[in-house]
Formats: sequence, structure tokens, C-alpha cells
Amino acid sequence: MEGEQLHCNEGKWFVNKIDSISHQGLQHGAFSQSAHGTYIAIVNSQHGIDVHSYDVEDNELKLVMTLEGHRDAPTCLSFSHSTEPVLLISCARDYVIKWNVTECLINQHNDVSIKGKVVMQTPSAGVTNICWSVEDDVVAICTGCDIIIYDVESYASVHELRGHTDTVTCAAFCPHYQTTLVSASVDRTFMIWNSSSGELLYKSSIISSSPIDQVVMNDFKEEFILAFSDGMIRSYDISAESTFSQLRSVDLDKLLNGVGQVSGDSVAVAAAALSLLPLSVSLDLSETADLLPHDDIHSVRSVFSSVDLLVILTSSHIVVLNERTEETIAVEKLTDVNIGYISSTSLCVLPSESDLGLSNTVQCLTSRLFDSKLQLTHVSPLSVYKAKQATDCALSVISRMPADPGSPLRSSLVPKQTPKSTGKIKSKAKRIDKKGGRVLDQPVVHKTKIRSSGYATSHSKSYL
Repeated sequence: MEGEQLHCNEGKWFVNKIDSISHQGLQHGAFSQSAHGTYIAIVNSQHGIDVHSYDVEDNELKLVMTLEGHRDAPTCLSFSHSTEPVLLISCARDYVIKWNVTECLINQHNDVSIKGKVVMQTPSAGVTNICWSVEDDVVAICTGCDIIIYDVESYASVHELRGHTDTVTCAAFCPHYQTTLVSASVDRTFMIWNSSSGELLYKSSIISSSPIDQVVMNDFKEEFILAFSDGMIRSYDISAESTFSQLRSVDLDKLLNGVGQVSGDSVAVAAAALSLLPLSVSLDLSETADLLPHDDIHSVRSVFSSVDLLVILTSSHIVVLNERTEETIAVEKLTDVNIGYISSTSLCVLPSESDLGLSNTVQCLTSRLFDSKLQLTHVSPLSVYKAKQATDCALSVISRMPADPGSPLRSSLVPKQTPKSTGKIKSKAKRIDKKGGRVLDQPVVHKTKIRSSGYATSHSKSYL
């Protein structure tokens, strides 16, 4: 493996790039990373699962063990949210297996055989996606048009959620309401379920002409994000009293065209979002303490203390947006930071106490489009945001509540005055040619024949 550190674009990006060993059996969905990026699971060419860990000192991925139990190559891997113990679900055409990674490492150290627990036999329709609940007690298995809620402790099926008319592509549990599950499908609709009772809470109408590729929960706000295959990204409200209405939308097609990054037929490929990551980064107020009003610093501290960002990875670009203002912070070609075109990716946020010593750092695990190589990259969106703020001369703040009636901010908000009607209708004077007695400058309407359907085309006007 090779490791290198790159500082690109005048210090805007911090990229820590590690090229991993090529895996011949690599395919979409065949790799995953655990919470906080502790472990990385990759399917090898012998249908096994290589578990790697990142070594900070040597700046490389190190193989710690190999999990063997499938007769076919696993197509789905998913780590649990918990870090103690670390659990992994793998799915192939034969079985769905649960692995206790923490226990397997102990068994390997004590020269004990490593075994996983078969959860269920894989349904005939196959498995397209697996996601863990917030408490890691159940998993949602997307198979065909259905979703199976499976208890990983009792190894029993709890519910089968049916309602989609085409293949379910993804699902995600809400971190704010633990029994709420959002699913999306090729049928271009999303559904919201109660995973505990199996009740369908909401079914959307057809909201796009393109299938929904993924659904991502926002850990910081009661929202979820949908990514469509045509490059549209939409945020929806999932709060308790909401009607699940759309909040914001981003068109990656227009965004990349607007900055001149792509054009023509390449837009459809480049604009499709492969991975999304909502991120709330903390700001150091000591750098701007002199600019804040000292008499009321606590009231504005919450506004300046953090910023909500959305990191988007496409096959050829990385995009950072300010989620509050929908402002584009940065758009960067992956080839410019020596990552290359990618076919699939996984994103996670490293904790502030990470061994890397970098807070608010995003760890990107990507597979390349042309050479089946995996690459681990560390990106700092906070550095990008600070560089963007440094180039802006004016200070902009998005208010969280309406201005007071006596506030100067309302000085320009004057109601529009409409003229009062006198009740008299002014008639237009007709210009008449005295010699010929013809009316001048009046429209002549050419009426068309009414068709048998009852509809007629609009009248065409001309002037004499």
C-alpha cells in the first residue's frame, strides 16, 4: 500500500490518501466501514471478507482478519452503529450472516476458530440493502419489493413491510424516532413505516421521473435526504407534527453546469450522487471573538458556533454545500486531488478524539471506476468552509426568528399602496377614418372552426 499527504488548492483541502490492494471481487455494496472508521470490511476474490484497520503511524490499511462462511461473493455488508461490540451483517446469494467482529478478534488472538451466526437464508429475490436500527436490535433487509424487519437477537422475522410496486433500493432508520423507518424504491416513491408495529405511516406520490438511489438520515435535524439517479437531491421534514413535506432541493446537474465542471452527456454520469453525508461542524469562536458584540455574546454564540454542511460525492466530483443557505461552498474534481473517477463510496465522520488529531474530518472509502482499487481518503470540509469565509468580505447571518416590529430590519418592508378605484371606466376612443368611415387600429379576430372534440384554437389577432 502507498500513502501520501496532499495539500491542494491553496490549502482549502486536506487530503490524506491511502491506496489499498486491488480486490478482484470488488463490486458495488461489497465494502463497508464501521462507525468512526475503526474497521473496514472488503470482499476478497475468494468470497471471504477482509477486515482492515487504519494504522495512523504507518498511514496505511492493515489486514487484521478474514471472515469466511459464504459460498458466494457477498453483495451487501453493513456495520452496526455501536462500537462495543462491533457487529457486521453480510449477505450473499446463500445466507445472511451476523458477525461479532469484537469477539472474532479475540478468538483469532486465542487461536479459536472464527464463526458467524446464520441469520436467515437469502430470499430468492436477493438483497439490495441492509440497514441497522438505532439500537442495533433489528435490521431492515430490502428484498424485491418488500422489507423484512428481522430481530438479530432472537433470530426471528418481526414484520414484512409490503407496499412498494418495484425494487426497494434503500432504507434507513430515523435517529430521532427509533421505530421510524424510511424506504425508497425504483417506483419513485418513498414510504414511512413504524417498524415496531409494521404500520405504514405515509406513502408519497410519484415525486420524480427517476428512481431513488438512496435515503440518508440527518443526525442533527429531524430531516432525511433522498438522492435520485438524475442528480436531484431533496430534503424532507420528518418531525412529529410534520406532513413530510419537501424542505430543500439541489440539482447537481445545474450546479455542475453552473460552475463549468461538466457539460454534455457526461453530466448524467457525473451528477448522480453516490454518497451523502450531513455534517454539523464546530467553529472556533476565539478566532472571531473580537467581531462579536461583547454585551450580548451568548445570544449570538449559537449562530456562530457551528455550521451545517452537506458533503456529496459523485463519480467525478466532491461537493460541499451550506445546508442552511443552500450555498455552494466548494466543487472539486476528484482527478484534481488524485482520487480518480469512482464507482461506489462510503462516507463516515471521524470523532473529535480520533487518533488523526483532526476534528470534523470525513473519511471517504472509494472504489475506482476502471481498476477495482479501494482508496481511503480523509477530507476536512471545515477547512473548505473557512477558506470560503476568508474570501467573503461581508458577514452574512441567517436569522432563526422573525425580526421585532420596531427593528431597523423592517424599515424597508413597507406595504404596497394600491390606487383607489373611482368606479368610473374610461372608454378608449376609436380612431375613425373620416373619408372611408373605417375603424383604425382595432383588432380583427379570425375565428377558427370548432372541432368535433369541442375545442378550438386561440384566436389570432391582426391590425389593419
